[in-house]
Amino acid sequence: MEAEKAVLIEAWKICSEGKHKNADQYQKAYEYIEHFKHTSIYLLDIGFEFAFMAESFELGHFGLQLIGDLIKFKWKDIDGNTKNDVKNKLTYLITNLSRKNINSNLVEYPVYFKNTLCLTFLELIKRVWPQNWPTLLNELAEVSKKSVDQKILVFIIYKFIVEEFITNENPNLPAQRRKDITQYLNAHMEYVYGFFLESLEDSFNCIKIETNPSLLKNHISILSSCLSCINNYVDWINISFVFSRNYSLINIIFALFHHKDLCVDAAKCFITILNRKGSVVERKPLSNLFNDELLAQIYVCIKNSLTDSSFKELLKYIILFKFY
Repeated sequence: MEAEKAVLIEAWKICSEGKHKNADQYQKAYEYIEHFKHTSIYLLDIGFEFAFMAESFELGHFGLQLIGDLIKFKWKDIDGNTKNDVKNKLTYLITNLSRKNINSNLVEYPVYFKNTLCLTFLELIKRVWPQNWPTLLNELAEVSKKSVDQKILVFIIYKFIVEEFITNENPNLPAQRRKDITQYLNAHMEYVYGFFLESLEDSFNCIKIETNPSLLKNHISILSSCLSCINNYVDWINISFVFSRNYSLINIIFALFHHKDLCVDAAKCFITILNRKGSVVERKPLSNLFNDELLAQIYVCIKNSLTDSSFKELLKYIILFKFY
């Protein structure tokens, strides 16, 4: 395996440099990698070894791509024990992403690595959930309790789930699989949305009193990721969830209009809520939101956008607000 791994790494390095340096070498390296993906018995072993390399994010990213390709194209060909091994190792990687390197320094993984990890995890979800993984939602909730990084990863996974199965309607996904997952997600939306809202409320309450800059930054990151995730749900879930807990989501959004780091995320989410389709009866509570208090807050946001450069991106979202 070691000799095969060494050749693979060299081929990956050549492909990473691009065609412009040596087109012939690039083509041979590319063909070797494709051959490796289709024939090597060590694909998973090497893929996960690369993925767990905190010293090289780029090689780790390549390892995730190898694993993702196997799940996409060879899942039906591997045995049950191997499938279970893939699930356990991907879950472990997500659960333990914040690790120390060989020098015992904390590792900050780049966004592209986190996104690829979550997309690889999504490929697994597409094939085994919910029928063969009924505990997934509970497991994600437990993972989110471990650290800020893990909570953000869970939000990314939930965001990718709705983009894959509801928003984008991937034509390559069998209709029955889409139906199964959509029905399951709707049936458990009280649990899912409750997780979103509790996370949002907890971090929102913390930023009002937190004085430690590092901890404050963590809560801001959680709020941003949570709002980005919720933004993918609020235009299609039952409107009762959006208005639950005495309009908790709406009230937090209004308050965050005045936060320079979170105002844009809040505005995006609010516009998505306003753009919901539905009956007159369903939309009436939305129109009732536009009272003098809200208009006063929007006016303050406009002033901030014009006078404070930190708020300048907010202005274009304020302009999109629909007044009923």
